[in-house]
Amino acid sequence: MGYFEAKSDKIFIDEFGGKLTEFHAIEVKAKDSLPRNPMGYGGPSALQKIVRKNASEMDENYPGLRDYLSQNMERLKSIARKHSISADLQSFPPANVGGPIIPINIFDSVLENNSHGSIDFQTVHDKLQAVVGACNECERVEFRAMINPFHWFKNVLFSVLRIPFILIEATGFDVGKFENNVFGHIAKVVTLICLIWVLMNWFGFSKEDILGIKESLPK
Repeated sequence: MGYFEAKSDKIFIDEFGGKLTEFHAIEVKAKDSLPRNPMGYGGPSALQKIVRKNASEMDENYPGLRDYLSQNMERLKSIARKHSISADLQSFPPANVGGPIIPINIFDSVLENNSHGSIDFQTVHDKLQAVVGACNECERVEFRAMINPFHWFKNVLFSVLRIPFILIEATGFDVGKFENNVFGHIAKVVTLICLIWVLMNWFGFSKEDILGIKESLPK
C-alpha cells in the first residue's frame, strides 16, 4: 500500500468519523422532537425520512453533512474492504409477516435504511472504529517499512526480478500465466544469478555480504 496512502486513509477516516458523529447528533435531536406516535410512523424507513426532513429544518448544517457523507461513503467502504472488514448484513423479515431477505450495508444504512428493522447507531460506530483501528495499524506498519532500508532493497530486488516479464509484456504478450509457471520461476532464478554476479564483480560484494543481505531482508 505505502505509507502515504495509509496516512491519507487514516486522515480521511478520522474526518469522516467526526462528520458522522455530528450528523447523528442532529438526527437524534430531530427524532426526540417528534411527537409520540403509537403507530410508529410507518416503520424504520418511513421514520428515517421524517427525521431527515425535521433535521433539515432544525439545523442548517445538516444538509451539508449529509452531502459530505454521501460523497465519501464509497471511499469509506473501499477502505473497509481494503482491510477485509465486512460491513454487509442480511435483514430478515419477521416470521409472522414474511417478505424478502434484504442485503444491507451498515454504513449505507446511516443515509438510507431499507432493512426490515432499525440499525442501531452503535453498530455503525463499532464497525467504523474497526476501520479506524485497521488504518492506525496499517499506518504504523507502513511507516516502519518506509524507514527500513532493507524494505526498499527488497522492493528494488523484486522489481529487478520482474524485468524480463516487463519486457515480454511490452511486446503485447500476456505474461500472467507465464510468470507463475516453471519457466517463469526459471527466468527469475536466472535474473537473480545475474544480479548476484553484478553485485560481486562490479560492486565488490563478497559471498558473506550477499548472505548478510538475504538474512536481513524482511520476511
